[in-house]
Amino acid sequence: MRIPSNVKFLNETELDDGSYLSWIYPSGKLRKKGFNPIQVRVIEYIIEAPEHPATQIRYRLITSLLDAEKFPAQSYQFTMKLHLI
Repeated sequence: MRIPSNVKFLNETELDDGSYLSWIYPSGKLRKKGFNPIQVRVIEYIIEAPEHPATQIRYRLITSLLDAEKFPAQSYQFTMKLHLI
């Protein structure tokens, strides 16, 4: 899931592929009601805009797939580039 830039994540654990583990609440209402946060993996990267190669776009994705060895960040980046082309 792509995340807006105004959502902030604390880098709890840096992983070997450059991604990191963090926590997110499903919503502000549920947070106030005492619901537990969900652990997520944050993958950040920059790609060139297809229509303007000199322009770089920063993307940030979150996933519940926490194992960086089984699901390396590079596979997400490749998939995201395919969707932009």
